[in-house]
Amino acid sequence: MLSLYPVIDDAKLASLHLFHNVEPASLQCWLDQCEVKTFAAGELLLSPLAANQALFIILQGRASVHLGDLDSAPIAMINAGESVGEMSLFDGELPSAYVKAETPLEVLVIPARVLFAMIDNSQLVARNLLFLLSSRLRHGNKTVSTSRLLQKEYEKHANMDALTGLHNRRWVDNFFQRIFANSSSTIASSLSILMVDVDDFKQFNDDYGHIVGDYALKQVADVLRDSVRPVDRVARFGGEEFLVILPDTPLAVAGTIAERICNNIRCKPLEYEGGHLTPITVSVGGAILQAGDNFERLISAADQALYQAKAEGKDGYRLNAGHL
Repeated sequence: MLSLYPVIDDAKLASLHLFHNVEPASLQCWLDQCEVKTFAAGELLLSPLAANQALFIILQGRASVHLGDLDSAPIAMINAGESVGEMSLFDGELPSAYVKAETPLEVLVIPARVLFAMIDNSQLVARNLLFLLSSRLRHGNKTVSTSRLLQKEYEKHANMDALTGLHNRRWVDNFFQRIFANSSSTIASSLSILMVDVDDFKQFNDDYGHIVGDYALKQVADVLRDSVRPVDRVARFGGEEFLVILPDTPLAVAGTIAERICNNIRCKPLEYEGGHLTPITVSVGGAILQAGDNFERLISAADQALYQAKAEGKDGYRLNAGHL
């Protein structure tokens, strides 16, 4: 029994990660120079605003770690047996986060000079501390990795049309912004686009309702995916209008792809809950990126061809002759 600390008997001492497998008697002279402190719930152990001079080992209760400010969600919890404050002791920097008592705490406070003396005199304490630090580092790496994966997932959803699963208008704007910002972009070489618009879609919605209309748009999106090459990109531009981006594609080849799209849409049988729906057709307008073009001029050129296809009876494609 450690007489100066009735709360820390040999069994309690062995449960502290820093002293795992360390003979209690060998710690007596060092623990005599430490103290057990209590913290009320909400009280701070560490703050990025104040230098740290001690290692804190939680004897009872739980502490929380907060980045940025105390109102942020905790990034980690420190439970009984675990320690906190090692990093700021070793690198001499301010603590990188707030650590506060989540519940009332009983804490063993080990001053820096005492901790360093323990390390110098006990290989087991040094080994345990290295294990704790490596575990902390591994946890930090895992947190960063998870954060990056979540960020990529958020970016993916931010650039995806929720209904069709295609790229959305935000993605299109960013895509062309990168192309026009990079004059040496190889993607822009012979880049053609196709504007695809579902014919008479307002009437289709009026006849069947918006739920069935959404179903039809998803079917159109599926056909578009299946009608283009792996290098091509398909996006929902807005409403019933879609954009197909064809890298390194002469306009004549874009016309072949446009014809394939029209045929595949026309031949796609539409059924909803066992009932046959009016077949859907699309009109397509194509244009190719030319020197001096910007995004607006390229889209306008494709729109003009699309309007021509609509005016000439729909269910077909036209290419902007001015961009041939």
